[in-house]
Amino acid sequence: MANVVMGAVTNAPMFSDVTEMVILFIAAILFTVAILKAEAADPDRKDRNP
Repeated sequence: MANVVMGAVTNAPMFSDVTEMVILFIAAILFTVAILKAEAADPDRKDRNP
């Protein structure tokens, strides 16, 4: 979020294209891991095999 705000305010990129790609890739992986952990921890899921 800070990257977007600083880019909008200063009209200059904070990071290079490669760095931004790596940050986006890491964020996507962390988001996926968090969702999978939340799904695994949900005791009320109906679609699990007993």
